[in-house]
Amino acid sequence: MSQAATVTRIVKTLLSSMTTTTASSGARCVAQASSGTPALLGVGVGRAPLVRLGRCRGLLQGSARSANFATSVSKKTPTTLGEILSEELKTEETLYYRDEILDSLPAGFELIQSDGDSSMELNAEHKNESISVVFSITEFRTDDADFADLDDMEEDDEGGEAGGEEAGEYDEDDDDDYEEEPEPSIDFNVHVTKGEETLTFECTTDGSIYTINTVNVSRENTPMERLEYEGPNFDDLEENLQEGFFEYLHERGVDYEFARFLFTVAIDKEQREYMNWLKDIKGFVSK
Repeated sequence: MSQAATVTRIVKTLLSSMTTTTASSGARCVAQASSGTPALLGVGVGRAPLVRLGRCRGLLQGSARSANFATSVSKKTPTTLGEILSEELKTEETLYYRDEILDSLPAGFELIQSDGDSSMELNAEHKNESISVVFSITEFRTDDADFADLDDMEEDDEGGEAGGEEAGEYDEDDDDDYEEEPEPSIDFNVHVTKGEETLTFECTTDGSIYTINTVNVSRENTPMERLEYEGPNFDDLEENLQEGFFEYLHERGVDYEFARFLFTVAIDKEQREYMNWLKDIKGFVSK
């Protein structure tokens, strides 16, 4: 398939994802922005998940990168490390996109970050509690383990409702479909501290939903050699208990929109740090 055809197909996919509703989203554990309350069903009807837009945008950038590289090869192929770094940096700067969501911090939170540091924090106060959400751009992964079952449930629901296309029916368009890349997700920890005790939620988000993996309480001055019980697998808890934990986080500002902001700011941070890294290496080898 030509570069132009590939880009055209990806653009169509991007536009489709922006207009497709998510009414049959399956049993996803999220805090819905539309209703303002957490639930185990849906991610907010009519909202396109950011991670899907991000994935399409990434594919578009990949196609653009390939096209730029092909053009540069026809003119002059970089031969030295310095030239290769310059070409890569130029491409990254051209493709860099700053999402407007970054201009609006989650209410009550302060973003703590510094250039060259891979970790970030979102801190807030809630009554007599200190809330600290910690995450790092090194925690991105694409194994989809936390969301695979949820996606399977979506596909089963959609297949049962469609009724028009039978299983195994051949679709000639399938031959032209590009291979989808794994969707990225990032781990983050929510620490709610009161006095000498901290309630920690270990979570994961793909930019459209977030899941809770474990919940546990830690105390100051706990012996280092002590191996504390971290609690059961969150998915094994009763549904009403899971909902209660999501409600608890929602009351402290950790909801769907918060997860979307966290995911977006992490992507932006990773892109900026990569460009700074290219500049540093280029500057060194060019001396």
